Amino acid sequence: MKKALLLFAVLAGVCTSCSFYKPQAADIPLINHSGDLRVDGCVSMSTLTIFPTSTGVHLTGSYGVNNWMAAQAHLALDGSEGGLGYLAVGAYHPYKKFVVEGYLGAGHGYTPPYHQNSNEGSTDDPTVETSSISHTRNDIRGGNYQTYFLQANVGWVDLAKGHIDIGFGVKQGWINTNFRTEHRSYNANTDTYTTDVTRYRGMMPITEPQLMFRTGGQNLKFTLKVGFLIMPDARFPYSNFTISAGLNYRL
Repeated sequence: MKKALLLFAVLAGVCTSCSFYKPQAADIPLINHSGDLRVDGCVSMSTLTIFPTSTGVHLTGSYGVNNWMAAQAHLALDGSEGGLGYLAVGAYHPYKKFVVEGYLGAGHGYTPPYHQNSNEGSTDDPTVETSSISHTRNDIRGGNYQTYFLQANVGWVDLAKGHIDIGFGVKQGWINTNFRTEHRSYNANTDTYTTDVTRYRGMMPITEPQLMFRTGGQNLKFTLKVGFLIMPDARFPYSNFTISAGLNYRL
């Protein structure tokens, strides 16, 4: 377990940002009674295909308002990829150790300007004049979005002596994007500048399946979550897989 956590930390430390949106590591609380308050905090690592792209910190608070209604708040801070916050209300129904719950939510996220510079004309050949082939490129990305969703969760709580919780959730919703990329290029050979701007605006569907595992004491537990993102209509870079590890405290 220690070796796995060390590997996770090392991979998280070398990640770089290159996507606009990623699967969220929000908690699957599995509320089972009125007054049930769960606070979840975790560190996540997301990937684009198989390559690490970003790390983030996620905080989730969930509360059983009465014997059937629940509320949830989530905040994600993803470094150079920006962040997301949302609020959700829903209903839950426990049957012994089995829980079914559903939420309706909305949130707002942003991606701050991200700059990436490159020199496509560099060379190590001393016989070639660098100025004649130098082509400098500056890429800028950024924007904001809103998300609206329904989420259904099922799972079991306090199984065996390890107080094990197992949950599965599916978030189905829409993301309304206002993203922008700007590519600035300078060609030293012709002494010319070019700028290409692309905007990604519009509403598109998203699906986020998620698995959750918790174990530990009666109140404080270690939590591991895995999330996926299915967004077939996306025309911008996004991460399709997130894994997170953290702690969950039940008050």
